[in-house]
Amino acid sequence: MANVNDKTMNMDIHGLCARLYRFIDESLHCQSANSASIEEWDLNRLKSYVAAALNYRDWLAAIPTLDCPESHPTEFTVPLWSLDSIMAVENESIKDWARLAHIAMVELVNSQSSRHATGLVSHDNNRFQAFMDKLNNFMTNYMEVTLPLDLPESIPYKPGVGPGRTGV
Repeated sequence: MANVNDKTMNMDIHGLCARLYRFIDESLHCQSANSASIEEWDLNRLKSYVAAALNYRDWLAAIPTLDCPESHPTEFTVPLWSLDSIMAVENESIKDWARLAHIAMVELVNSQSSRHATGLVSHDNNRFQAFMDKLNNFMTNYMEVTLPLDLPESIPYKPGVGPGRTGV
């Protein structure tokens, strides 16, 4: 991947990317990440993450763009996943889902809107919608229809992913 910027001046993009980062983290540590199937509960979670991202986007797009002369430009660092971390997952579909969500983050952070204090310009809003539509389409028209796959000769081919963060 080309060198990408991990900074934004847009507090709304920072909030949206923080959520996407957490959703990717959840996907990479879900129970289905270690197999060639998708458990119903994991698929439902993935769908809820896309819905939550769209709801947050709808909220930030609906509010007026704010005039922030005293605080803009403030630069926020957006945590980005390394593609190696995403590629370490056994489940190809989870890998595809996480990679697509990650690229949506990269596009947001490197968008025109990223230079504004708040909000999304229409082209960036449309681009984000297209990414979320593609994720929904992938879950509905591929994951639900195709999985589980019987891959007895090639699974496991990677070490299993460990648990997510442990509780308090």
